[in-house]
Amino acid sequence: MRSLMIYEKALGRDHPSVASSVNHLAELYRETGRYGDAEPLNKCALAILEKALGPDHPDVATSLINLAKLHKAQGRVDLDLEHIRRASAIHRKRAALTGGGRSSGGFKEQRTVRHVFLYHLQATVQHPTDDPIRRNAMTVEGFEPGFPI
Repeated sequence: MRSLMIYEKALGRDHPSVASSVNHLAELYRETGRYGDAEPLNKCALAILEKALGPDHPDVATSLINLAKLHKAQGRVDLDLEHIRRASAIHRKRAALTGGGRSSGGFKEQRTVRHVFLYHLQATVQHPTDDPIRRNAMTVEGFEPGFPI
């Protein structure tokens, strides 16, 4: 908490390094079951990163994944999927821009897309729907045509 205050004072409240510290604190709270304390911090970090780096930055996607993990831990699977969908879209777009795996940056993006894809499938399987058509649609949406998973 003290390091967060130092970062805020030195860099300003809207700096990405402050968002990183806020995210780490939120992750600590999530891991220890303090979900009520974690959620506002996750949302704060996400807002800082979107403002500072733009909505399509990979750090925004990481923040969305952290928020999805929190919602998953709380059993809020619809919100979990919503954030995973957005994180996946960010990473897929970046992977396409970096050559889809033909450069060192592309390889990293492709690995990240695979990770987000697997998390998406896991969230889909755990979704509490009894409708097999909806479950299939949620699963299929993880596979975007033309992108090598």
